[in-house]
Amino acid sequence: MATKSPRTEPKEAPIPISFKTHSGYVTQVPDASLLFNPPKALGLDDLSANDRYQIVLLSLQAKKVDASEILYKKAKKDSKEDPSWRRAGCSICYDSEDLDDSGRLLACQCRAHIYCKDCVEEWIKKSRVRAEGLISCPQCRGIVYTVSSAWVFLTPDEEEHRIHYREDRKAKKRAKNKQNKREAELRKRVRLSEEAHQRKEALRASKVEGVHRNLSTAP
Repeated sequence: MATKSPRTEPKEAPIPISFKTHSGYVTQVPDASLLFNPPKALGLDDLSANDRYQIVLLSLQAKKVDASEILYKKAKKDSKEDPSWRRAGCSICYDSEDLDDSGRLLACQCRAHIYCKDCVEEWIKKSRVRAEGLISCPQCRGIVYTVSSAWVFLTPDEEEHRIHYREDRKAKKRAKNKQNKREAELRKRVRLSEEAHQRKEALRASKVEGVHRNLSTAP
């Protein structure tokens, strides 16, 4: 007599996450396993830096991974402590080609590491991890997602825009500080003038009062 296999409930497909970009069109957030590819390879063009950040955040959030901490804040901190780490090349083959747009980052706690596409693909082949988009980190051996650096780093145009934006903000701040200083000096001059006028009026009133007092006490 054949035994019945236990009944299993059908697995529900994950609900697609929609995202509205800065230019107004709505796109589906790619699964975290696809973040290995740069945005253009997934047909996601005309994304702002914030669009890319939000998409990666939502995609990894669905996998219980905080992209803000282990990708963006980590990369920002690494760049602040050692601005040259991104130019040092792949952490496996040490190829010093510019990896800002073509490199791969790992969503783990390891600091200041970037990899070239070829080394990551070769490492995936050697790895026992068979889940798409996941890799065993060469540094910490954690099973983590691979993310194209094109999602994380600014493009040259965005970097230039950010520099101009910061310079503009600094210039406006300096102009505002000068204006505030001029206004403060003007208020001070007005206050000193009013105080001098009040002292003058008080002195005049005191003299008038003295004259009246002398006249009233005269024999």
